[in-house]
Amino acid sequence: MSTGIILGLGLLSIVIAFYITLNLPYWLSITHTRRQPMMKFIKKFHDPNYVIITPCVMLYAYGAYVFIMDVFA
Repeated sequence: MSTGIILGLGLLSIVIAFYITLNLPYWLSITHTRRQPMMKFIKKFHDPNYVIITPCVMLYAYGAYVFIMDVFA
């Protein structure tokens, strides 16, 4: 894989993670699901700290995957 593809996929994963994390409570309120345990779980991970940390962890995990595949392939 070229560096551009790797950087593009990393950026795309960050954008998708932010979009899903920020819009999930809104989507659940539209569907009128009243599952209390699920709503508590969503509200916990809608904390701004989790919103920032999740894409960063995904990006580092993807980087580790690419590194391991490059070393052992």
